[in-house]
Amino acid sequence: MTLNSPMISFLAKKIMISLLILFLATWMVSVLMHSVSVKPKHGSPASYLEWIENLVTFRFATRELFAKTFRTLMLTFGSLAVSLLFSIPLGISSAIRNDSIGLKLITKLIDSICFTPAFVTAYLFILLGLKIFHQHFAAVGEDRPASSIFIMFLALGLSNGTVSEIMRHAREETIRILEQNYYKAVISRGVNLKRHFTKSLFLPLLNIVSSRIVYLLSGAVVIEFIFGVDGIGKWSWDSAIAGDYSAVMSITFIMVLFVLLVRLSDNLMAAYIDSRRR
Repeated sequence: MTLNSPMISFLAKKIMISLLILFLATWMVSVLMHSVSVKPKHGSPASYLEWIENLVTFRFATRELFAKTFRTLMLTFGSLAVSLLFSIPLGISSAIRNDSIGLKLITKLIDSICFTPAFVTAYLFILLGLKIFHQHFAAVGEDRPASSIFIMFLALGLSNGTVSEIMRHAREETIRILEQNYYKAVISRGVNLKRHFTKSLFLPLLNIVSSRIVYLLSGAVVIEFIFGVDGIGKWSWDSAIAGDYSAVMSITFIMVLFVLLVRLSDNLMAAYIDSRRR
């Protein structure tokens, strides 16, 4: 399937809306920086225009910005990968084999863990981390180099609240598809509808997954600050406290751009598969 005129118009409209949101978000942060900064220049229209010039000429992009952003995205997508690895197979299996006692026990256990108050699971998570990664937890709040294994351990904890939600949606959508009269009739004739099933399940799960990415990104910022991971979240806090206008604006731009790209990808994939959404 090639890009046609409606698809191009849909893409152009979404890009224009995203650019408007990007401008409003950065302008609001700039005004806020001006209202709280002890340096009158920071956050003024002149400083905002200067930052726009640096943005257009790509002078805002430093090695530090890319390195910290990479750690945050690794934590975010690591959490998403852990969530999808457990939630989708369990959700589909529990809908298809609803009489399996083992699957029921596993889903109930996951629900119990995910619905446990956050402060309880946080304490258990910290205690577990102290046993496994003592050198990383020894001085909470201080900067320390984070290994890939340590970040993936934090990703496991961050995914805690996401597994149950995606699993529930996967189960509900699978049941909805299986109960369709068309699906029942074709299956009774022995026709393989795996492709139809995958396509029908993909769009609803795509929406929930894209929304959870934003949630996981916000959670990653909090986890970075608590455990001293040198990512973009902790850097944004330190920069805001220090009144570093350039750093705060660059971080805002990167974070908002990432969220908009996730939503735009979601809309484009949905519109590409289902023309009624264009």
